[in-house]
Amino acid sequence: MDPLLLSAILIFLLNAGGFLFGYFRQTDKLTDLFYSLSFALAALVMLLITDPGNRTAASLTLLVLIWAARLGGYLFMRIHRMDRDVRFDDMRPNPLRLAGFWFLQALTVWIVLLPLTLVLREEMPGVTSSVWTWVGTLVWLTGFLIESLADWQKFRFRNNPLHQGRFVNAGLWRWSRHPNYLGEILVWIGFWLSAIPALGNFAVYGIISPLWIIFLLVRVSGIPLLEKSMDKRYGLQSAYQEYKQRTAVLIPFIW
Repeated sequence: MDPLLLSAILIFLLNAGGFLFGYFRQTDKLTDLFYSLSFALAALVMLLITDPGNRTAASLTLLVLIWAARLGGYLFMRIHRMDRDVRFDDMRPNPLRLAGFWFLQALTVWIVLLPLTLVLREEMPGVTSSVWTWVGTLVWLTGFLIESLADWQKFRFRNNPLHQGRFVNAGLWRWSRHPNYLGEILVWIGFWLSAIPALGNFAVYGIISPLWIIFLLVRVSGIPLLEKSMDKRYGLQSAYQEYKQRTAVLIPFIW
């Protein structure tokens, strides 16, 4: 089976199951877990079924599994502390809106995994590493560490009773209002760069993966929604207004 089709079937079936569970149980507790699980399961099954001897694909799959385990564990722990995700308050009872969210989530997983899917489609198991591999791995590792540290700092800050009613402005959050998103973007840029040696003619299509994540986080469901939520929650605080003026939205000292 073509890896593109196999990936789509795995991802959309899993997210369809997540939608049914979330809607009929009226719960958000497995939503983020299904997101990470979709990446891990699709990457691993594709590799094992399509070409387990493909060294580049195996390396990319390992990166996906590490990322998914870390993010999935963190988000699963966070939602169980929160009990519910307020983002879904309007969607939860509306099957069409909720299904739209799950469809977009499945589509995102499919698009972001394109570098791995295309590597398996290209069938170039003999490709050796190149400068792209090392640069990509370094970018991926940098993004992974930034995202992990930002999430940990935010989690620790929010769970400190002394910080009740305060916005996060410590650690990496002093330099960027969304350092976790910066890390996430770097992870998938590095993922694509690492795949370039084995992508062949598909290299240009693989860049859709990081571009899609950038588009979602910067323009759609990431920064715009959080900025709006933060403004509503802390907008009357002069300290928050000063923080917004002196702190970059995403990339320190740039934007």
